[in-house]
Amino acid sequence: MALLQDIVAAATQEDCDVPSLLRKALVLASRLRNDALKDWVSYELNGYPEEALVPEYRRSDVISYGFFSDRFVGRARLQVPVTVLPEQFRDKYRRVILQNPISALVDLLNRSKEKGSEIIFPWPSAARQYAQKVSPLQCISAWRVLNPSFVAGVLDTVKTRILLLSLDLEAADPSAGDVPSTQSSLSEARVSQIITTHIHGTVQNFSAGGDNVTQTATLTVVAGDKQSLIGAIKSAGLQAEEIEELSKALAADEAAPSPGQPGMGERVKAWLGNLHVKAAQGLASVSTEVVAGLITSALLAYFGLGS
Repeated sequence: MALLQDIVAAATQEDCDVPSLLRKALVLASRLRNDALKDWVSYELNGYPEEALVPEYRRSDVISYGFFSDRFVGRARLQVPVTVLPEQFRDKYRRVILQNPISALVDLLNRSKEKGSEIIFPWPSAARQYAQKVSPLQCISAWRVLNPSFVAGVLDTVKTRILLLSLDLEAADPSAGDVPSTQSSLSEARVSQIITTHIHGTVQNFSAGGDNVTQTATLTVVAGDKQSLIGAIKSAGLQAEEIEELSKALAADEAAPSPGQPGMGERVKAWLGNLHVKAAQGLASVSTEVVAGLITSALLAYFGLGS
């Protein structure tokens, strides 16, 4: 069975083993010689280190609770608002960011199902002292609560991304991943476009230019020219704060490049993915169509991936 057919078959199984599916995708990334796919799969398999930007689908808002007790009055489980914490710590306790390897998430979800319990992340003792503001009873423990369905959603997101990616590659060239990349009918730019589509969002209106210049609608971006990139995405409608975040991501990737991995850096890829999620939620200054079309194409052009 061809590799892409094998991946599609595995991804459509009701009891799909997601870690195993990711390992098949890692083989595909290696054969396609695509670092973007290889990086994403590797992070999903091995976990996201502290310096990596975690995708939005691994982030969830949560509510915290505390267990309070007094030998004379009684005991109670009470909600603990993050406002009891110093302001600089509130965002950390308002959300849960799952950096764990995918196998650890599978185990976490299975244990939750077996016990019929919610998934909790305990507050450390240093933070628990602030929870004491909630009640005159003594705070014995405090924790963040994560709905197990969110973890199930993370697994499903990973599985679906791999499935859609494989289906698109298969439609473009059924032999992709089975023959040397030099013999494939797919160009490197086309492979990168398909992979970017399913890692960061749908790419539309991607038009090719020549000599490392790509035109995106009425916008022109020259490969390696940061000024033309910023001008293009500003014209697309991005606000100053969003552009500043991209500039920081570009600078961070330039300061710590991945050895032997030219092209779009990890922080820029994460910025693009997060922007697409925010746009889908109506929290960005542009629509998902603009993110998927103009902004994605502008970034691909800047990194010399448009052809």
